[in-house]
Amino acid sequence: MKAIVRRLIASVLYYSGALWLLAARNLRGRVVVLMYHRVLPKNLDSHSARAIVVSVETFSRQMRFLRRFFNPLTLEQFDDVVNGRRPLPPKACLVTFDDGWFDNHAYALPLLREHGVPAVIFAATGYVGTEHCFWQERLTRALFLLRKQTKAAAFLREIGGEHLAQVDEASARDATRSLVTQIKSRPAAEIESLTARAFELLRECSLPTDHGDDRFLTWQEAEELAHSDMVRIGSHAHSHTPLPRLTQLDLQKELTESRNELMRRLRSPVASFAYPNGDYSPESVSAVRQAGYSLAFTTDSGYARPGADPLLIPRVNIHEGGTATSAEFLCRILRLL
Repeated sequence: MKAIVRRLIASVLYYSGALWLLAARNLRGRVVVLMYHRVLPKNLDSHSARAIVVSVETFSRQMRFLRRFFNPLTLEQFDDVVNGRRPLPPKACLVTFDDGWFDNHAYALPLLREHGVPAVIFAATGYVGTEHCFWQERLTRALFLLRKQTKAAAFLREIGGEHLAQVDEASARDATRSLVTQIKSRPAAEIESLTARAFELLRECSLPTDHGDDRFLTWQEAEELAHSDMVRIGSHAHSHTPLPRLTQLDLQKELTESRNELMRRLRSPVASFAYPNGDYSPESVSAVRQAGYSLAFTTDSGYARPGADPLLIPRVNIHEGGTATSAEFLCRILRLL
């Protein structure tokens, strides 16, 4: 019901012209930086959180909308705008992706080309070209598979997941994601231990331990993206560990090794960075600057402005929920939803 009401309100505001008047006022002198993660067909075997996924159909509709009503910038144009070397066009925007998932190449790139919208992909080099996957997807998938296994009952009770056995498959996906979101606040060592125990149980129950469609780019795919006419590759550090958790030595290593590996493998310059998990501190911002990055993107909600700190660029997160129609998409761009 809430979603229906939201869509109705968005439509009334959109077709009355009120949203466009608001856009003309609120976006004047600003650049909208959109933050995506994954673009997936609806039938793929993914356990990523809904907050980082848009469907192929929705993404195509959004790119068409941006090309028609906004001024999509390349990374180089964006750099010139925020540093005052180029005039700011009206309704300027920049499309970005975090993490470096395989679907950025498989599904996003063809649509970016079709609609003529350039983008930047921030890749975590510790995952590109490997069989590794983020612990959130790994643990969510494991809990989903273990939810009805007798051998896993005690483990599920221990982590507060005993209810997973009582829900149907569709509800179980959301329920496991919700549980993993709660676990996210626990110490890293505890999360690592829980994930390892879950995978031990998968093996004991003769259940699959692969990652399904939760996989990252290969280096060949990353190179094809970097040398396409639509995409630039930036760094998302190496291990995707939030920077404030790292020692000074490890922080420098994360930033320099990631940048150097990207430049070596892709044979192209890398000067842009996105903070893993959006976390940063004064010390990590300083380290990003020292590592040679001239642009760095946060997950703070807001707009980029010429003359503002280029290492603290805010963005607007986009996912399927509340952005499936043009009216809702514009509301999200305006930070109304």
